Amino acid sequence: MHPISDFSNIFALSAGVHIVYGLLRDIHNLPLALINRLVNTCRHIEKWTVGNQDKGLMTSTIMRMELTRDRHEAAMRPYIRVFVSLAAVVVFYSTGWLVLLSFDPQYQVSTLWMGLWTSLALLPMPLLAAITFALSHRAIAQVRALEREFVNILQKNLTTPS
Repeated sequence: MHPISDFSNIFALSAGVHIVYGLLRDIHNLPLALINRLVNTCRHIEKWTVGNQDKGLMTSTIMRMELTRDRHEAAMRPYIRVFVSLAAVVVFYSTGWLVLLSFDPQYQVSTLWMGLWTSLALLPMPLLAAITFALSHRAIAQVRALEREFVNILQKNLTTPS
C-alpha cells in the first residue's frame, strides 16, 4: 500500500501536459506546418523562375501539393476535435485526483490500482502523439514526393540550354 500523495506530481504533470496539448494549436498543426513550408518554398522558387518552359508543370505540382495539404487538414479536423476533448477529460481526471489528494493525502492504495490510475493519467498523450504522427506520415510522404517531382522539373530546366 502506498499513500496517494506520493503520486501527486504525476497527476500535476499529466494535467499540465494535457492542458498544453489542448490549448496550443501549433502542436496539432506541426505536420501541416512542415507541408506549408515545403509548399511555400516551392511557390517562392517558382515565382523567381523566369523563362521556364515547364512553368505550368511546376504550378501544377504546387497545386497538387496544396490539394494534398488541404485534404490532410480536412481529414485531421475530426481527429483533432476528439483528441482535444480527450485531453480535456484527462485534465479533469488528473485535477480530480489532485483535489482528492488535498482532502486526504494519506489515503492508501495498492500498487495495482495506483499503476492503473497513473497510467490513465499519463498514457493518452503519447498515444495521441503517435496517432497524429501515423495519420500525418502519409500526407507528408505524398508532399515530399511532389517536392522531388518539382525539383526534378527545376533541375531539368536548369541543365537544358535555352
